[in-house]
Amino acid sequence: MEMTIRPGRAPRQVAAPLSKSEGHRALILAALAEGETRLPRLPASEDLAATAECLRQMGAEITETAEGLRIRPLWGKAAPEKPLRLNCRESGSTLRFLLPVAAALGLRAAFTGEGRLPERPIEDLLEALEKNGVIAKIRREPWELEIAGRLQPGAFVLPGNISSQYVSGLMMALPLLDGDSEIQVTGALQSAGYAEMTREMLGRFGAVCPQTPQGWRLAGKQRYRSPGQLTIGGDWSQAAFWLVAGCLAGPVTV
Repeated sequence: MEMTIRPGRAPRQVAAPLSKSEGHRALILAALAEGETRLPRLPASEDLAATAECLRQMGAEITETAEGLRIRPLWGKAAPEKPLRLNCRESGSTLRFLLPVAAALGLRAAFTGEGRLPERPIEDLLEALEKNGVIAKIRREPWELEIAGRLQPGAFVLPGNISSQYVSGLMMALPLLDGDSEIQVTGALQSAGYAEMTREMLGRFGAVCPQTPQGWRLAGKQRYRSPGQLTIGGDWSQAAFWLVAGCLAGPVTV
């Protein structure tokens, strides 16, 4: 393939795309919060679509409106008689976030995935869940991860050289439990900024997650409360292209 690139003028002002990372967290916490939450229209993303569809299967109402999304929580729905089938598609975020959340709710669920998702690591998170009341079983052909039992409060120990998505999933799940819990990370956590993003989003829904020398402490019996209208920040990794354009042919305001 050949491409011809000709000089041109960069736009003077560009809106940064909304953050998919914040979008995942906002969808999940809105589904768990008391009250209705309104979100702006999120970026077109298979991963976000997978999270939204799984939350619908868990009982949340997620409706598209002219302004964005309206989310009503999953509370008050009758417990499903059969195990839920939650298709995470190829989204590691969906699986790693919703696995501990479903366990905290005591749901029987079978998580499925596509593409390379079955090859992505999950063992350290499963081990932490199994030490705290969850029964998990993986089937290989076709790949399926089944869970049963209710997650119990306690200490959740994770190595630091794993995905911070494990930590974020636990952060969103543990406030739902009846007792206090602690996340302990051994070593420096990779992508620690994403764990901080989760902690900040918890605060926007009224939950507290203080840091400790080893990780975070999460009180049980917390209730997520909808902020009503929720804003989502920009995705600066995608906005970086326009920042470079501003350096080369600017000025550009992002």
